[in-house]
Amino acid sequence: MEIKINNVAYLVVLDFQSEDLIGLLSELLLERIKYVVIPESVEKIDAHALSQGTIYCKTLEKPKGWDKDFAFLQAKVYWGDEWEYNEEGIPVLK
Repeated sequence: MEIKINNVAYLVVLDFQSEDLIGLLSELLLERIKYVVIPESVEKIDAHALSQGTIYCKTLEKPKGWDKDFAFLQAKVYWGDEWEYNEEGIPVLK
């Protein structure tokens, strides 16, 4: 996941072994995250990875390694040609 702080992008990779811990952390994190930007370098996303919020993908379409249900429930997904960064560095629809 890419996080921008003061217009500097950081790639955050969460890798946990306990599914219970993953579920708990993802619930807590997703309650606070307004949007996620997924860079083109991401090759694999499992099913149900993101369940809410707005997801901005830098790719133009879903890569082969991403599960068809990587975003589910209330998640809104926008592909690279549908959005851009505004002057504050926040993703917005074109």
